[in-house]
Amino acid sequence: MWMSFYNCRSLMSIDNAYSSDPRIKKFKEEEKARKEAEKKAKADARRREHEEKEKQRQAELEAVRLAKEKEEEEARQQALVAKKEKEIQKKAIKKERQRLRTSCKNWNYFSDNEADSVKMMEEIEKLCDRLEVASLQSLNESLSGSSKEDGKTAVEKHISEVNAQIKREKEQEEARMKQSTKSADQSGSGGGGQQQVLVRG
Repeated sequence: MWMSFYNCRSLMSIDNAYSSDPRIKKFKEEEKARKEAEKKAKADARRREHEEKEKQRQAELEAVRLAKEKEEEEARQQALVAKKEKEIQKKAIKKERQRLRTSCKNWNYFSDNEADSVKMMEEIEKLCDRLEVASLQSLNESLSGSSKEDGKTAVEKHISEVNAQIKREKEQEEARMKQSTKSADQSGSGGGGQQQVLVRG
């Protein structure tokens, strides 16, 4: 019993010595501070890694946004250029049509007879509607540097070409209509004779 009492007492003395020794306190505090520093360093490393990933993701999103904006701006510029070109083309064709009408009007539509003049007016309007800018320009050039008869010949040549083109288009449309009607008839009447059923009662 005395032995356990002395053991207990010596253990208490040792514990008191440990708890009151400043070197041990200092060592424990340093160990605790070191562990907290390691823990903080790991947390900071994770935070920095997360921030780096977030920065990279934001940079990628920004790059995508800038690329999309650039693409939209290019499309807008192309649309603007196309619109300007279309307006220029429209003005050019309007100018060439007016030039053709004026030239033909100055020559009284190549006729002294009013009925022929009206028919030629209709043909000139057909030319204005059907011809492209380049064709109108070449026709106007040939009219401006020629006599009335040469001008009439040039206009009549273009009229016959346009009329032939209209006729071809009309024939092709009729052929398509016949073909679609024929296809519809075949699909509607196909197999009609095989649908009879004998019923015996």
